[in-house]
Amino acid sequence: MRRARLSRLPSALALACGALLACAACSGSGGAPVKAPARAQGEAPAPQREAPIAPTQASPGPAAPSPDFLGKRPATSLLSGRLAVRLPEGARIEARARSIMAAAEPDEEETRVVLDAGDERFVMMASELFALGGKDPEGGVRAAMAADFPGGSATAEPLRLSDEQLRAWAVFPGSTNRGSVAIPVLGLYVLHPDGFVQRLAFYVNPPAAKDAAGCSALAAGAGDLPEAPGELPRCTAFARAIAATVSAGPRRIDAGGGERAIKGQGSEDSFLVKVPAGASTALQRGPDFTVHRVRLPAELGAPQSAIGIYVGDHPSFQYNQNEAKVTPTLRPGKVFGKAMSWQVWPMSPTRVMAEAIVPHPKIKGLMVHLFAGAADDKALAPLLDVAASLRAP
Repeated sequence: MRRARLSRLPSALALACGALLACAACSGSGGAPVKAPARAQGEAPAPQREAPIAPTQASPGPAAPSPDFLGKRPATSLLSGRLAVRLPEGARIEARARSIMAAAEPDEEETRVVLDAGDERFVMMASELFALGGKDPEGGVRAAMAADFPGGSATAEPLRLSDEQLRAWAVFPGSTNRGSVAIPVLGLYVLHPDGFVQRLAFYVNPPAAKDAAGCSALAAGAGDLPEAPGELPRCTAFARAIAATVSAGPRRIDAGGGERAIKGQGSEDSFLVKVPAGASTALQRGPDFTVHRVRLPAELGAPQSAIGIYVGDHPSFQYNQNEAKVTPTLRPGKVFGKAMSWQVWPMSPTRVMAEAIVPHPKIKGLMVHLFAGAADDKALAPLLDVAASLRAP
């Protein structure tokens, strides 16, 4: 099967590698990874050790002043209109490098911003997490950021943005590895008015960390920046000034329950599927395949349950690509109104997968590969119900 990455909440290491570089060692295919630390399609990240993060305040927190160098800059759309941000002059939107046989990350799910100054590089990655803020979004931020800084310390605090519709939390790394290919200097979690959370991650490359404060060339035109924590305080202050300009865009995620139409392969091909309230759907187009993702409601920091629906002519079971040899068990099910069998297998001690490959109900030669990932059998069951509701109009 042509590879199409279906998971969100990426690890900081994998995201930073693809964010900052375009080399063969770091820019992946965008595919369904089968080697650690990447994850199989439909799978949420494996639990990692919790990093200590300082408690946040109950108040919105102080705003990071927007310096003059951003005050008159136009707003740039992120994530196809979910957010907007003011960027320094010279910044550009540039997608991550990928294999020519892989599907590009949809604009609705990822926006990568790059700024170069000499040999210094600054990258901002905006990601739609498809996770809800819930009743305790600050707690969700702590849980999510623990995966980004395993074994290290970080501090988190509310950050009041220029747009009062949004709530946001800035996360500051506690230590810096200046030799890393991508050095995180700031994380930002944004709670959108529609209840979903987006993540902005800010990185610099090693040349930007060569002086004590960092980013001497990148931030040369920024003037005096408010003091920031961390081992590269000028890089962090530069990132925080950009983060403070984030505002809400007009696009909202449709999270209503009921039957939805999803695209198949080609302009005339489509399916109908029933999803529960709070679920989100997303489309990813490859060179000769289409993948839809249906994610069930989950709060930030909690395990996600998701099912992928691949339509194309080269499917292959993911368990065959797993590093460890696994023997799936069969489970009866139904797809497109017909009885079939799921191949169910343990991805990890905290993750179970179910897969099936069936013929396209209308187009000869095309196949439909369904792959679902959840924390356990109980969480897997609603995904199989989603699959059972699939029909071709």
